[in-house]
Amino acid sequence: VYLYGPINSSFVIDSVLAGGDVMLTAAVDAAIDGPVTAPGEIDLDAAGNLVIGATGVVKSTIQGIEVDAGSLDMLAGASLLADLGNVGVTTSRDAVVTTITAGGHIAVDAGGAATIAGPLTATSDISLTAAGRLVLAGLADTTTGDITVDADALKMLNGAAFDAHSGDVDIVTVGDALVTGIVSGSSDADAVSISAGGHVLAGTADPRTDITADAT
Repeated sequence: VYLYGPINSSFVIDSVLAGGDVMLTAAVDAAIDGPVTAPGEIDLDAAGNLVIGATGVVKSTIQGIEVDAGSLDMLAGASLLADLGNVGVTTSRDAVVTTITAGGHIAVDAGGAATIAGPLTATSDISLTAAGRLVLAGLADTTTGDITVDADALKMLNGAAFDAHSGDVDIVTVGDALVTGIVSGSSDADAVSISAGGHVLAGTADPRTDITADAT
């Protein structure tokens, strides 16, 4: 299924069901208000703002999902699900991400600020990049991969967590990094690495464990 939006107005999708690939391209803004389901690759492209509504469930049962937008707003209840493949999100401006589940890796690259408001669950690596501040409000969890963060600043809210069951957690910020709930099951000496150009600050929720590593 290949759908191209009008040049001068928004593109609104209620639902898409395909037997192969799906490509949705919007010249300006776009909204997905219902399910988009396919076994193949799903590509969502919007030159402006892409909104995935509360009932917007984008799912590839075999391949992966790629989102490329000026900015992204995933509302509570929205999700990107790739049962066996990878999920990539790229924006030139801000990104608000809720639920992402991938059988492979997850990569979020925001040209502005990024807010991770829902759980990220991957079998392989999770990569989070933001030219602005990255705010983690939920759980980022990988079974076999590493978790990497590269941002202007990092703020992990109370209850947020990075959990790399067998991999490393590597955080690099230009400014401050406020961290809490970081867990690595790796036996590497540098299982958890935090490099901040500003301060490294601990979370404020007691009782808490801010960093846990299995360096055995």
